[in-house]
Amino acid sequence: VAPGAAEGIRAVLASHDEIEVVGYPHDGLEAAQMAVATQPDIMIVHEYLPGMSGLQACELTSLAVPEVACMLLADKDDIETLKRAMRSGVRAVVTPITTAADLGGMLRDLMRVSAAKSQREFALVTDPSTMPQTVAFVSARDGVGKSTLITNLGTALAQRFPNQVALVDLCGQFGSAALL
Repeated sequence: VAPGAAEGIRAVLASHDEIEVVGYPHDGLEAAQMAVATQPDIMIVHEYLPGMSGLQACELTSLAVPEVACMLLADKDDIETLKRAMRSGVRAVVTPITTAADLGGMLRDLMRVSAAKSQREFALVTDPSTMPQTVAFVSARDGVGKSTLITNLGTALAQRFPNQVALVDLCGQFGSAALL
């Protein structure tokens, strides 16, 4: 990042009242440890840190606490840097051509991602009790009562869970679920 960029980023962070800086680590290991301990919404690290690189810190942080969004400060704006960042779990890359307004927009976008976890839809997607389930009946031969069983089970489930049950008979030639 261009000389003085760290001070510029600190100034951008200070200009946003909704942002609280929880620390300034000295190396990559400390950055990853601090992210695991404090679990901030966003972790901003430089690509080249002493000891463990910023990319390694992001990779370990993404594995340990995936809810922490990693932002990488990169010296170059090239495809190889972006590929390495993506493989490391980085969600945003700040380059020397990134303006203060763009940085502010990136921070707001990353904050929106973490805020999405409080939405009702997030709970529906991640709650195992609301996920669809499939029940299948199979037999090596016909005439053993599969159609009767699936029809009775489907009817009982449809009464208990209205508009949430679908009955599918995959035996097109001999299936009689439609008749039942």
